[in-house]
Amino acid sequence: MNSRERVRKAINHQGTDCIPLDLGSTLVTGIQASTYAKLRQALGLKDKLVKIVDPFQMLGEVDMEVIEKLGIDTIGLWLPTNFFGFKNENWKPWKLLDGTKVLVPEKFTTKRNDEGNIYLYPQGDMSVPPCAKMPQDGYYFDLLVRQETFDERNLNPEDWANQQYSIFSEETLRYLENKADELYKNTDLCIIGKFIDASFGDISMVPGPAIKNPKGIRDPVRWITAH
Repeated sequence: MNSRERVRKAINHQGTDCIPLDLGSTLVTGIQASTYAKLRQALGLKDKLVKIVDPFQMLGEVDMEVIEKLGIDTIGLWLPTNFFGFKNENWKPWKLLDGTKVLVPEKFTTKRNDEGNIYLYPQGDMSVPPCAKMPQDGYYFDLLVRQETFDERNLNPEDWANQQYSIFSEETLRYLENKADELYKNTDLCIIGKFIDASFGDISMVPGPAIKNPKGIRDPVRWITAH
């Protein structure tokens, strides 16, 4: 029984040879980069810079070496862009606050203030206010509320939705198609789709972390009370 068969049977409440394992295929089953670097060391694997595939939680990419070593049954099919609206490409070195050396995308653009807090910018654009902050001695980013003034009596929900959600472009669809085909043909792992841009009801999307100038109600507390 291979991994794909094992997960399918488990989902259908059928018997399997063992319990399927997942590590890193989604945002909620990921592993923080510092911890992942230590895991690789504990497994006796060669040191390498961990790629940050989710800058929000600073999750590391779980590579095939670890998947094979631990017997992981899943692998993620991720969008080319991340939580903050820039592509995971053209990797560059960066250092976490605990000293762990990692790789981050080219548009992972940050600024540190005098208190040691690190600010991150939507789509890597420093001409607009930052959308997230990593506190001094922190391990991940907290979202910042960039709330413009608004008249609650004249809000248009379509404006909020159109800015937040859109149909995937042809380029994105072709990327997902090619990546899914590659993973299906070259592994027997269960492929898990991770499409954060298509999620409804996720409170972390309300502040608009990938949007340069978010409109409407973007403060989660005010957003909840308005509904």
